[in-house]
Amino acid sequence: MDANLPPRSRISPRALVLAVLAFGVLFSAVLPLQRYADVKREVAALNEQLGALEARERALAVEQERLQTDAEIERLAREELGYVRPGEVPFLIVPGKPALKSERVLPEPPARAASPGLLRQWWNALQVIIGS
Repeated sequence: MDANLPPRSRISPRALVLAVLAFGVLFSAVLPLQRYADVKREVAALNEQLGALEARERALAVEQERLQTDAEIERLAREELGYVRPGEVPFLIVPGKPALKSERVLPEPPARAASPGLLRQWWNALQVIIGS
């Protein structure tokens, strides 16, 4: 070998083993940290969903208490089922425009003879020119 060349630096087997172990520890720490972050986001989303469900439960409990009263039962029976008390006269209001006697109903205009459309006129003119 040439004496003027500097000695090559070699990686010792011990350094190589330590480097592989260091990378192994690094990668084994990354995956659990990623999983931890995923679980933390999932827990936050579930807590938010739980809060919404608890609010809905409270609203339903209030509605349930309201539906237990006689006044609310009567109101619903009158509005949704059309119930009336004995002696009351029910009225049904039909939506729509009322017909007034003062309104005039105009007669239908007389039917015009159907004139050929523009395309038909062009076709007829073309047939005359060609001579068919």
